[in-house]
Amino acid sequence: MLCLQGGNPLAPGDDMESLWARYTLAPLPPGPMANACHNILSDYDGQSIRWRDTSGKRLGMWGNEPMHFKHEVIDSRGPENPHIKAVGDVNRDGFVDIVVASSEGGPLVWYEYPNWTKHVIAQSGGWSTDGKLADVDGDGDLDIIVSEWYVHKRLEWYENPLPEGNPATDRWRRHLIGDTRAHNIEVIDIDRDGFLEIVTRQQAREGNEIIVWKWDHADSWARRVIHCPIGEGLAVGDIDGDGGPDIVIGGRWYDVPRDIMGEPWDEHGFADWTPDAVVGLAEMNEDGRIDVVLTRSEGHYRLSWFEAPPDPKSGWIEHWAGGRDSGWIEHVVDDSVDFAHSLAIGDMDDDGHPDIVTAEMHQSPRKRIMIYLNDGSATEWRRQVIAETGSHNLCIADIGNDGMLDLIGANWSGDYQPVEIWRQI
Repeated sequence: MLCLQGGNPLAPGDDMESLWARYTLAPLPPGPMANACHNILSDYDGQSIRWRDTSGKRLGMWGNEPMHFKHEVIDSRGPENPHIKAVGDVNRDGFVDIVVASSEGGPLVWYEYPNWTKHVIAQSGGWSTDGKLADVDGDGDLDIIVSEWYVHKRLEWYENPLPEGNPATDRWRRHLIGDTRAHNIEVIDIDRDGFLEIVTRQQAREGNEIIVWKWDHADSWARRVIHCPIGEGLAVGDIDGDGGPDIVIGGRWYDVPRDIMGEPWDEHGFADWTPDAVVGLAEMNEDGRIDVVLTRSEGHYRLSWFEAPPDPKSGWIEHWAGGRDSGWIEHVVDDSVDFAHSLAIGDMDDDGHPDIVTAEMHQSPRKRIMIYLNDGSATEWRRQVIAETGSHNLCIADIGNDGMLDLIGANWSGDYQPVEIWRQI
């Protein structure tokens, strides 16, 4: 049986072909829809029609926009100036929850799916800018790593009361990592010893160091400093394909050594970029190599991805005609974005290709929240503007486990800063 969204079931005579012709004035394309019309559901919102099989898998969509979202404000009076947004299954019920932290005195909270009940983790603090959910102590639940930036100027993690306690009602114990604050935080097992390390960087002139933190399991952390140019932005991934996660900033990457705390981290250049960057890593063109995606976080610039060469360690080579070449090819996705302090990469339209999500902050005159849909080659992109209210540190996740990626965000300051999500429908 076919049904229209918000309407009654169609009459038995309304087969797929006639329904398609009625709303699109074109023949039904060949493929899974034509071959299995009896087993397909459709949604129609007056502009586009979306086809899914009975398992919920998307089969196709035709209309004015390639994707459709429902906007939901989950907290209109959330933590003030919420710099930190993070997502993960906090209470281990199988669904994604949301963590948000204020930079203006607190609180640090998590919102529980499905009703978005707000639970306080810490009442007061000034946290900025990044935060990550990860199982720091290896007990099977997600803890929270954040930087208390404005008051105590330190890096800390909050221990989830699970497995014995309840993260909604019991106290989250705070642990000090170090007395250095962080604008960017990544959490990964760098040396592949089975335990997580933390990688951080500050911003602007203080962003001239990358710090690798290694836990000694006695509530203290050793640090390794890697010197780098000033700026902000950080990502971790296996650039050279040797199985070890390397560190990437705007325009440079650092090769992970065998001894991460004692041996040099060799620097390799790949692009000329602004010091302020948001860094994303993904295999954009499906050639088996990890590529780098960059936006400028604190001003007007562009959104690009850099195609990794067969030897990503080749570095800069001076060109006889002037300038230099790294072997990495820049592909411009959008040549005009402003204050794009968000970058997420995922298959938004479920076509098997990585798409790009970004958002301009409230400082931007345009304040766009945007999805760039990959045509499959990562050389042609279709931009869809989801909203024009701005966002910061936007996250993507499958809210509700319906198989579709959704958007989660909030402006870090300004007149409009509710915690909000855009649910894909």
